[in-house]
Amino acid sequence: MEEEVEEHIPRFISKWKELQWLCMESTPSSFNEMLMEINTHCKDFMGLVTRGWISDEEALEIVKFLPTIKFLYLRGSFMSKETLIKIIEGCRELKLLDVKDCLGLEIDDETLKKASGIETFVYGGSLLEQNDYDDGDDDEDNDGGSNDIIIFYDED
Repeated sequence: MEEEVEEHIPRFISKWKELQWLCMESTPSSFNEMLMEINTHCKDFMGLVTRGWISDEEALEIVKFLPTIKFLYLRGSFMSKETLIKIIEGCRELKLLDVKDCLGLEIDDETLKKASGIETFVYGGSLLEQNDYDDGDDDEDNDGGSNDIIIFYDED
């Protein structure tokens, strides 16, 4: 997304009072301002789809401005396990969290335990480093051969 377009996103959002979902190809440079505007003006907001670098700071912004978000798709992003845990712990009303194919992310037992309160947790194909996956096949169109791992937690 071009910078001159990105800088206008918060202003547009402030006018979209009925906004419930926002899908973006990447996180804009105005991410913090955008989340503030959603928090202030979009009372029925429930879902965000984006990807890119999700830093600890951006995770804290998500938690601060979207604490009641229900659906969060961060598929293909770059983030650490610690960053993900901040989001899980801070967004207590998540029904679906998708972090499939993230780079820099390790899903371990601790992460799964923390995510157990989320109805649908989608992960798989996440790598700590880009060169962690090597199947010996040099095909450029190889997507890592990962399958979705979807965990549905029963609330009973």
